[in-house]
Amino acid sequence: MKKCSKCKIPKDLSQFYKKKDTKDGHAVKCKSCAAEYGKMYRKENRETLLLKKKQYYSQPHVKVAKRENEKEWRKTNSGKLSDTKANKKTHAKYPNAQKSRSYYNRNKQKLTPLEHCEHCNIKPDVMHAHHRDYDKPLHVIYLCPQCHSDEHKINTPLNRVTGIFMEKKNETL
Repeated sequence: MKKCSKCKIPKDLSQFYKKKDTKDGHAVKCKSCAAEYGKMYRKENRETLLLKKKQYYSQPHVKVAKRENEKEWRKTNSGKLSDTKANKKTHAKYPNAQKSRSYYNRNKQKLTPLEHCEHCNIKPDVMHAHHRDYDKPLHVIYLCPQCHSDEHKINTPLNRVTGIFMEKKNETL
C-alpha cells in the first residue's frame, strides 16, 4: 500500500507506475492522477507540443525511419488488412475511379503522352496521367509527380463538388 501524493488516497502498488529512481521503485502519483495530469498538460501546452512534434518529424533521418517502418508494417497481416479496408472505402466513395484507371491503362497506347508537365512545363523522368473527370477515362492531363500531388491537394473532392478550382498557374521555365 502506498499513498498518492496528489489525491492522498492509499492504493495498492499495482496502481502506481514503476520508477527506478524512487526509494520504493514506484511513482509518487497513482496511475489515474498521472493520467489526469497528462491530459491537462497536453491540453494546456497543445501548440508547443505540436511544434516540437513537427520539428522532430521534419528531420531527414526520422522521415526515412518512419517510411521504412511503414513499409515493414504494410507487410504484416494488420497492415495488409488496413490497406484492404482503406482501398474498399476509397472504391466505395469513388466507384468510377478504378474503372476509369483500368480503361485508361488498357487504351493508353491510343493517346500521345506529352513529354513535359502541363502545369510547370518541366520534363521529368516520370509523367503521371491525371483524371479530372472519371466519366471521361481517356481525357487526362499529364503532370510531373510534384504537380500531380499539388493537383490532388488543391482540387480535393469537396472542391470538385462545389466547382471551386484553384489551378496552379502555368509558369514557363
